[in-house]
Amino acid sequence: MAQVTQDISATIDYLLDYLTSIWQDIPWVAQEWPGWDWTDKEVFTVEWGLKEERLDELEGYAARDRLTPPQRERYEALGRLVAENRPMLERLLND
Repeated sequence: MAQVTQDISATIDYLLDYLTSIWQDIPWVAQEWPGWDWTDKEVFTVEWGLKEERLDELEGYAARDRLTPPQRERYEALGRLVAENRPMLERLLND
């Protein structure tokens, strides 16, 4: 049981790191977007769905109260980052 808990905690840490990084990159992506060709934009759009699935996975852990207090703080900070950058992302995805 302890190993499972450690594995879940490591997964949560990974998701927090990964998702924070990609959401922090959204302003850069928006800045570069006009110079991207159709293929690059399409790949980004298709791959973004996988990133949303990772966010859903993390939200599931949070809903089941699996985050440690430090992870909860990071999760809340991620939530603020997502809220800040989602409108920009939506404009890109609907371009």
